[in-house]
Parts: sequence; structure tokens; C-alpha cells
Amino acid sequence: HNDPHSAEQVFALRPEESVEVALALGRGAFAKMPQADGLLLAGGAWLALQALPMLEQEFGKAVINNPCSSYWAGLRQAGLKPSRKGFGRLLDSLHER
Repeated sequence: HNDPHSAEQVFALRPEESVEVALALGRGAFAKMPQADGLLLAGGAWLALQALPMLEQEFGKAVINNPCSSYWAGLRQAGLKPSRKGFGRLLDSLHER
């Protein structure tokens, strides 16, 4: 999925469209680089958090995005954990501490 998206186009996406775009981009990236250890879906203007665990399950590799990594860093520094698991390997790793 190589369609360029401006910030305006990304903001206009419905949540389910954001997930579809994230899945397509993730699948495309793993198809091009199957030896990758993981995937960063950069950009924070879209609602793609639901796609992270879906791609991780499908490819068996870590997948993160900007909001996820920021949330992880803030929780980690504060010594907190997400309220529940299921938002991807990175956030779930806080439950192991």
C-alpha cells in the first residue's frame, strides 16, 4: 500500500479505515522485508493502535507506532502499567516488570 497520504487525508480517515491502511502498510512492509525484526508504523495522526497486535500475530514480530512508543515511555518512567494487555508487545512488556 504505497498511496501517499497527506495529514489532511489521514485526519479524515474513519477509525476502521485507519486500521485497514495500517494493515495494508504493515503487510506490504513485511512482504518487502521478511527478514526485518519488527516494524515501526510511523505517524501519529491516525488511529492504528488496533492494527499493531493484529500484525504482530500475523507475522510474529513486534510492531509499534509513535503514539504507542510515547505511551510506553511515559508509563515506564512513571512505573505504571496499561490497564490491560492486548495493545501489542511493547505495551504488554510493561506487565512483565
